[in-house]
Amino acid sequence: MNAHRLARLARATSLLGLWSLLATGCIASPSAPVQWDSEVQITSSPPGARIVWFRPALPDGTPGGPEEIGTTPMTWTPSRMLLGDAEEARLVLFKDGHGRHEVVVPVAALQAGEPIEVSIPQFATLGVRSDPTAHFTLTDEGGIPVATDEYSPRELVELNPGTYTIRFERPGYAPLERSLTLRAGEQGAVNETMEALPEAPLGDGRMSIRALATEGSVDEIAFYDALRIRARDIAGCYDRVLASDPTASGQVHLRLTVHHGFGRVESAEVTQTEITHADTLECVQRRVKNIELTASGEGTSTVDLALRFHHVGE
Repeated sequence: MNAHRLARLARATSLLGLWSLLATGCIASPSAPVQWDSEVQITSSPPGARIVWFRPALPDGTPGGPEEIGTTPMTWTPSRMLLGDAEEARLVLFKDGHGRHEVVVPVAALQAGEPIEVSIPQFATLGVRSDPTAHFTLTDEGGIPVATDEYSPRELVELNPGTYTIRFERPGYAPLERSLTLRAGEQGAVNETMEALPEAPLGDGRMSIRALATEGSVDEIAFYDALRIRARDIAGCYDRVLASDPTASGQVHLRLTVHHGFGRVESAEVTQTEITHADTLECVQRRVKNIELTASGEGTSTVDLALRFHHVGE
């Protein structure tokens, strides 16, 4: 065999050997990602949590999305084929009566089979009551509202453990605020008695707000606060009439139209009255229309208001 044929045979043998190594996986193809799979233990405290994996979109066009893969404890078998080019895996664990816990695991940790251990906080509940019933808000220790536009009595569920502030408001009563701390799994309770506000005096006359109801988007609490600012001014209408008629007393019912664009009372109509003095009624209507609110867009709302006027001795 001459030297030329020996050289050709040596090259063929080398190529066959390299092909054999590639086929058996001993040498990885430079264009293909390293393939792997592993077993990862996922546990939670308490056990029985549902596990949702947010599957990434794959290079071949397979879309990603949430996929429930089981409940704890379980063995998960991720792989490069499932994760595509992702560098991390996102899991969310949740359980009824508890919070949720999100965990992001690097692919290197999955490849190494490192276990995933998660502690899921248990929710707390809070029963809210007041005498009389009142509007309340609940904010967490960061000042973020947790419950808004609620009225007592009310049962709040699925609250995270922590410190909260609760504030009660009701027309005719002083606002009440207190702090409370809820522990995991606790069934907390708040039961408060609100203090009635004193009537608005001016001379010998007294005025109290007997009823307030709103229709439309006007905020009842905000309107009441604005009314309190004008209370002494309105009560002055009644105080003047007592000089000529010390027996004058009774309720005056008004229907007000609030214009949101101007933040003012546009009209005040007397719908029912126990006081017959025309000058007093005109004075009340005029001064009620001086109530100022924060402008809040277009449109109007109505407010039904009942005011009681009586002598200081009654």
